[in-house]
Amino acid sequence: MPKILLTNARSLTNKLDELNIVLTSNKIDVSVVTETWFSADLPLEASCIEGYSQIRKDRTERRGGGVAIYIKNDIASRPLDLVVPEELECAWVHLRPKRLPREVSSLALCAVYSPPASPHEGVLLEHLSESIDLLRNSHPDIGLVILGDFNRLDISDLCCFSSLQQVVEAPTRGEAVLDLILTNVSSFYESPVTAPPIGRSDHVCVIMPGKHRQTSNTVHKKVVRPMRDSDSRAFGSWITTHSWDEVLLATSAESKCDAFYSTLKCAVDKYFPTKVVRLHCRDKPWVTPCIKALIEKRQKAFHKGNTSAWKRYRNRVIREISTAKRNHYRDKVEHLKTADPKEWYRNIKDMTGIRRDQGNQILGVDNTNPKEAANAINTYLAAASQQFPPLSLDELPSFLPACSPPPVVTVWDMYHQLRKVKVGKAAGVDNISPRLVREFAFELSSPMTDIFNTSLAEGSVPSIWKKANVVPVPKENPPRLDKLRPISLTSIFAKICEGGQTSVTPVECTNRPRQPSQLD
Repeated sequence: MPKILLTNARSLTNKLDELNIVLTSNKIDVSVVTETWFSADLPLEASCIEGYSQIRKDRTERRGGGVAIYIKNDIASRPLDLVVPEELECAWVHLRPKRLPREVSSLALCAVYSPPASPHEGVLLEHLSESIDLLRNSHPDIGLVILGDFNRLDISDLCCFSSLQQVVEAPTRGEAVLDLILTNVSSFYESPVTAPPIGRSDHVCVIMPGKHRQTSNTVHKKVVRPMRDSDSRAFGSWITTHSWDEVLLATSAESKCDAFYSTLKCAVDKYFPTKVVRLHCRDKPWVTPCIKALIEKRQKAFHKGNTSAWKRYRNRVIREISTAKRNHYRDKVEHLKTADPKEWYRNIKDMTGIRRDQGNQILGVDNTNPKEAANAINTYLAAASQQFPPLSLDELPSFLPACSPPPVVTVWDMYHQLRKVKVGKAAGVDNISPRLVREFAFELSSPMTDIFNTSLAEGSVPSIWKKANVVPVPKENPPRLDKLRPISLTSIFAKICEGGQTSVTPVECTNRPRQPSQLD
């Protein structure tokens, strides 16, 4: 990231030589100077600095004010085509250094001078907000740096609604912080430091150096289980001929469930093997491993000079990206047209990359040790049920257990329940895909019916159906241990049997008359 200097010169005409030395000695890439006091009749040649290009916005009506931006010649730059109201002292420039973090496509820099008690403060804030929206609309990954002398202008709403951070903390004039830097790329910069003023100016200089990152890319590995049509056909050939004797001949619900999962998981691993994919932290949401593989093949063909293969892969990459974008719009974006404003705003911030990552830092927990943090959360969540004594079978009412025979679920009832599974839901602790359950509902209905009916007859639930993946969702930010909401994800089969249990519950248990002491 370019090294940036901000200063209020209070007349730069007689301080150009000193500014030149400051820029050179500090290896500054971009410098913003406010209160240049340049007049419109001062030629550009009279305000230039060797090795830097310049962009100026001079005050025309009276003496004082004005801003100037100096950009090192080795940084590609151009003035941004934004309409700036004549009464404002702002200058915009687009920067494209030779190297930038992958997360940032380019930089838009704005130099601002807001005079004390200016009557145009509202116009300035509106201009900055609208310009930011226009830039993000055309360049979603653009880095924004808005800096200058804001005097006492309230920029809190601008920072909040535009997801910018004000990073200057040290006083810049006396005890006041007047020279500010607002940016959305603060994570790529060190904290700004102050330097002596230029000449007799009463404002110190502010220097913001870029961070030297040790690693350029952050890659996460994810285990996925592709379900190709050819694999589904092979799995279907197996399951349609399997008799499930190991389940039907078992004597208890627990052993039946163990045999069922043992057989099913072996078949799933055989016909739908897992693979590891690499995901970059800033990949677009529609980028797939297939697109990445095609791009890699395209690059290899180009470097080998194989023109025909390169063109073939190039065209395939274009088609795959276009298809992936359409699918992403259909699945993730189209429904937002009818969504509530909260969901719309949250998804838009996610897709544009301006939503701040809240992280997993929980107050009151040692977050440096993930295992201890997980144990602390588990202990707290489990305490809610441990305060009650365990149930004793000896204390059950005298009319229990229920009279024989127990209720029975038919194969067709189970089949219809399996067919209702939503394929978009996440798999539970057993990692059985909802798509697999729904597609092969007929073949799975027979062993599942036997397990469920045995469970009803025994009055016991297989242990695997009692397990769940629990996600602690914070009720407020920053999250606290006593403000976590547990979201449990059980297996698909456990949910189905839980619903089946409700459907066969005796009528006298579901339609009991309300007791007089019960509240309305």
